[in-house]
Amino acid sequence: MQLQSKNKMNQIPFNWKEESGCVFYTKDEIVVFTDEMKSFLTLRASKHPKREARLCTHLNPDSTLHEMIIVHSKGNYIPPHKHFNKVESFHLMEGELDIIIFCDRGEIKQVIHLSSEKDIYYRLQKSLYHTVVPLSEYVIYHEVTDGPFLVEEKHEAKWAPKKNDLKQVQIYQKKLMEKIQNHS
Repeated sequence: MQLQSKNKMNQIPFNWKEESGCVFYTKDEIVVFTDEMKSFLTLRASKHPKREARLCTHLNPDSTLHEMIIVHSKGNYIPPHKHFNKVESFHLMEGELDIIIFCDRGEIKQVIHLSSEKDIYYRLQKSLYHTVVPLSEYVIYHEVTDGPFLVEEKHEAKWAPKKNDLKQVQIYQKKLMEKIQNHS
């Protein structure tokens, strides 16, 4: 019975291509995002070691416009970074998150709070360091940015820990939460 449950979780009940255990691309030219899809992504995020999942609604990584439905779990760490020659926007669908905008040396410049109860949209049109801090158990948002994704157009902040340095990430996240609370 357990094998059937595991196989069922690994099946994708949609016309999607699995890029990794938490990244999917649609194969459809017309995309309607449903509650069933939202539940599937949330389940995948809960079972994946990264505790996140995303559906890329653009057909491939080379598309000039990238649109993604992203699920992050509370406590996820997205290293502060900035994009060169990119605009990004989020439309919050469910949950609560903070977007932290930093000065180049790492000081907090602005905290943008999005909640499905109040402010639900954000757009960044300048190359500034930023990160996302999920505050609810799960946060689901629609992200739009320029494509294609090129590694050389993303720059992670040198003053923040790398994602795989778990001990330093934990220390950094704790200090960041304290700074966020004091910044408000």
